[in-house]
Amino acid sequence: MPYRDLDGSILRWFGAATDIHEQKLAKERLEVEVKSRTEAMQLLEVKEEQLVRSLAEKNTLLQEVHHRVKNNLQVISSLLRMQGEVLKDQTAAAALKESHQRVLSMALIHEQLYGNKEMDQIDFAEFTQTLVSELFRSYAVRGTG
Repeated sequence: MPYRDLDGSILRWFGAATDIHEQKLAKERLEVEVKSRTEAMQLLEVKEEQLVRSLAEKNTLLQEVHHRVKNNLQVISSLLRMQGEVLKDQTAAAALKESHQRVLSMALIHEQLYGNKEMDQIDFAEFTQTLVSELFRSYAVRGTG
C-alpha cells in the first residue's frame, strides 16, 4: 500500500509479504491424497458388490445342487423300494431293501449337512446321534418286517 503525503505524493510503500508456497504444496498433496483415497474406496465398493453378487450366485447354485441331489436320492429310493416289493427271490428282495435303507441313510446325511446354517460348525455329536438312531430304526424295522 502506498504511504502518501498531504499532496498525495508517494513517500514510501508499506506492505507485508507472506510466502504461501508451502501451503499451496500442502493443499495440492491433500487433494491428491483425497482423490487417491476416493478412487480406492470406489474400487472397494465395486469389489464388494462383485463379492455379494458372487456369493448370491453360489448360494443359488448350492440350493440347486441340494434340490437335485435330494430328488435323485428320492427317485433311487422309490425305485429300490418298488422293485424290492415285487421280487419273489427273498435274497434279492432283502438286498434291495438293504440298498434302499442305505440310500435313505445317505439322504438323511445330506439333509442334515445341508440343513446346517454354518457348514464349518456342525454339531457332530447330534449329527452322529441322529444318524445312528435312524440307522437303528431302519434296520430294526427291516428285521421285524
